[in-house]
Amino acid sequence: MPILYDVEHVTAYKYATPVTFGAHRVRWIIDALSNVVTVIEIDEPGTELSFTFRLRGIHYGVAEAEAFPVEARAEAVPVQYTPDEWNDLSVYLRPHAEDADGTVASWPRPSSPANRTAPWT
Repeated sequence: MPILYDVEHVTAYKYATPVTFGAHRVRWIIDALSNVVTVIEIDEPGTELSFTFRLRGIHYGVAEAEAFPVEARAEAVPVQYTPDEWNDLSVYLRPHAEDADGTVASWPRPSSPANRTAPWT
């Protein structure tokens, strides 16, 4: 029997002094990679910024999940990706913003998949 569930995710930021926000991407339009994205333009500076996302899903149970077994190599972290998987994941692992001094790239923990070296580099 399917289970209907609701998820609410809230992200909130507070700043000591007003800041400008620029464009924020969330969801609703389809980009070149088939991602559904919404761009929010915030014109006024502020000291708080929050986003609330709500979604409803249906869980069909374990039987359907078992139709897609997890390979043993994916049970441990870090996952050992095949060359084909690295190729598929590469668009998600590369930076999508300007980062001239490498600050953004150095932010994730060293064990993050984004910091691992792909086999072709």
